[in-house]
Amino acid sequence: PSRLDLKTTVGLQYYFLSHSRFAPFLRGSLVYQAVNFKDPNDPEAEAIARTSQLGGELAAGLEWRAFRWLVFGADVAYVGLKRLGEDQEGAIPMDVGKGVPTVGGFEHGATFRFSMALRF
Repeated sequence: PSRLDLKTTVGLQYYFLSHSRFAPFLRGSLVYQAVNFKDPNDPEAEAIARTSQLGGELAAGLEWRAFRWLVFGADVAYVGLKRLGEDQEGAIPMDVGKGVPTVGGFEHGATFRFSMALRF
């Protein structure tokens, strides 16, 4: 089966030294993600299995404002997600479900992110 992932995040980020070249920050976010599996031979068919999760993210990081228009950043985040449910077809097949949490309906972990941004 083919896989389609959707991840939506809404959050707030607070900078401790907002006018400095090095700006530490904290971020809190609400996270929703969904995974759908479909039969690749029948693009018109409904998903054969789907699952979704809801949770939160708490991150701490640092931005380096190299120039007025160029910013580099790095952060580490704790992520906690709870499974919302599966469709009536049952569980996600293990051979295609890699990356979809199955442990007790709740998963937590950490993410590390490096970024570069151009500002106008």
